[in-house]
Amino acid sequence: MQKVKLFFGNIKSYIANNKTKSITILVVLILTIVSSITLIAYSFYQNKSRKLIISAIASLDSADVSIKVYRENKNENGVGINTYSLSYYVPSSASYNYVSSKTVCGTGITIEKYENQKFYVDATKKGKCKVYFDAIDGYIDDYEVNLFVQQEAGNTNDNNYNKMGQLPLYETGYYYTINTSKTSCTNGATVSIEGRNIVVLATKKSVCNVYADKNSDSVGPTVSNLSVDGNAVTFTASDNIGLAMYGLSTSNNIAPDDWYYFSGTSQTTTFEYATEGTYYLWVKDTAGNNAISEAITITLDAAAPAVGDIDAYTKNAVIALSDDTNLAGYAVTTTSTTPTSWTTVSGKTASVTYPTTTNGTYYIHVKDSAGKTTSKSFSMVCAETTTRNFDYTGAVQNYATPCRGSYTLHVWGAQGGSYNSTHAGGNGGYATGTINLSEKINLYIYVGGQGTSTGTSTTGTVSGGFNGGGNGYSSSTSYLCSAGGGATDIRIAEDSLYSRVIVAGGGGGAGSYSSNTTRKYSGGVGGGTSGTAGGQYNTNYKGGLGGGQTAAGTSYYGTTANSTNTTYGTVASFGTGASAGSSSGVAGGGGGWYGGGYGRRAAGGGGSGYVYTSSTASNYPTGCKLTSSHYLTNASTTAGNTSFTGTTGTAETGHAGNGYARIIFEP
Repeated sequence: MQKVKLFFGNIKSYIANNKTKSITILVVLILTIVSSITLIAYSFYQNKSRKLIISAIASLDSADVSIKVYRENKNENGVGINTYSLSYYVPSSASYNYVSSKTVCGTGITIEKYENQKFYVDATKKGKCKVYFDAIDGYIDDYEVNLFVQQEAGNTNDNNYNKMGQLPLYETGYYYTINTSKTSCTNGATVSIEGRNIVVLATKKSVCNVYADKNSDSVGPTVSNLSVDGNAVTFTASDNIGLAMYGLSTSNNIAPDDWYYFSGTSQTTTFEYATEGTYYLWVKDTAGNNAISEAITITLDAAAPAVGDIDAYTKNAVIALSDDTNLAGYAVTTTSTTPTSWTTVSGKTASVTYPTTTNGTYYIHVKDSAGKTTSKSFSMVCAETTTRNFDYTGAVQNYATPCRGSYTLHVWGAQGGSYNSTHAGGNGGYATGTINLSEKINLYIYVGGQGTSTGTSTTGTVSGGFNGGGNGYSSSTSYLCSAGGGATDIRIAEDSLYSRVIVAGGGGGAGSYSSNTTRKYSGGVGGGTSGTAGGQYNTNYKGGLGGGQTAAGTSYYGTTANSTNTTYGTVASFGTGASAGSSSGVAGGGGGWYGGGYGRRAAGGGGSGYVYTSSTASNYPTGCKLTSSHYLTNASTTAGNTSFTGTTGTAETGHAGNGYARIIFEP
């Protein structure tokens, strides 16, 4: 038979910020005879929070988990006809059976059980369920109830009954029963009271005139077998007349603000509470009498797990995890979707290592023993071999090493300025070496620029190439002299000549003695342990010598080595080629570890190359900023008159044009 429960009370909404996996949804039928509006209440109990969502069936899509109820339609005889309509209430088990096999829920949502018009739902995300009820043949849902409530207990005179739309709400010490002698229903319907709920049983369209008598009850309910497990409270309640509701209060003198409803004369109940603290369990019977427990303590996992520092500077990412109570598992994925499988981890803190094989964006997911999850993304750039190329820009270029591991350095020095294709500036050299870096560090990349060429007519000063190339000067078209090329080097941690770990020397500038075509001279090549000397006319007009490992290349004043005389320009030094002044014709020296000397009416010398190793560290002048941790392995430096691998991967004898640098990381 169809049971219609008339239920009235104040139900408040609990708003929560956190959502966990375990969610219990209580679906309560609320009908008023007057308005015939039915609401469905969704009570979300979670480990840290709870939410009570009350909404009409038409707006349930706004709830976290919405349950739409479909009941089988009946014919005029109360027989099911195998079609279904959306119901505005959960039908009574007296006239409808819940059919779990027909229930359909969205992904991540499962209805675990249905009991006493309550759905118990396990959910990991928002979604919807459709539930179905089949009719129990023989009972209809069409009825009318006229309720008359006794005002003075014991007085059965008709004028002591007032027509009301509902039973009074919990008058302490009183409960209501059906006056069977005064109550009547058409077409064989019957009626009873459960707590404050009217239950109508009808097989045909019926009208019931219901008389409810007021009775006193001073015997309160009892509570036994009370236990608390974290935030889960279990108890057994009993009453001589009937149970009504229960709730928690922080006081044994002040009733709970929020009540939860149950019925019967004895019931064992388990529920979860959202907030930690000390509480008292209150149980109320249908007469409004209370039972109050001793103090109980609610504890819960108050925070989701956290992802701390992520060390993604190697292909084996190291990730710090923590939780306020206990970690349960972690997973690393390439999407933000919560994983379905986890690697077990425990304790309040943990450090896990995850090996990667490809670069990209990864997500670390962590969950605690309460089922709460947290995720965080990180970028991986250290799982694959990567190459950075550096062209000439005329300025220092900064490179922050993204990973720990092996870096192979390649540098090509710049060519000196030319007179013509036959009498060219000296080619730049080449150097390579591998360094293992254990921490993130800045590299400063200096790519040498080609020295300026005079051509066959340019006079005056021409600029040396970026990064140490010496200037050239032509006093006339009879003494046309070009500038030296700049070195290419890489500096570690600090932008200083004294932090260079690898150098490829630049070539010296071309020079000439007169307009005579036989008196044109190519610049000395850069690189190797020593740059070569520039071409010369005779002993009075010598080309500049190449820079070495411990000293700069020498310039000449006539037949005399010119280490201090600046009549024709500046002398070469650590990192810088000799530069022309403004007298006669002087070709600039190439930049390098040590720079090349200038050539007076001759060509400039090339700058030397350098690689920092355990055997060459002693060649550093006073002021070196490097340590043994910066030593290169598999290192070599090659002069510009020798074949070596060029920037395109093919062999070249000396490097022409501007310099170049390449850094290859290998995990």
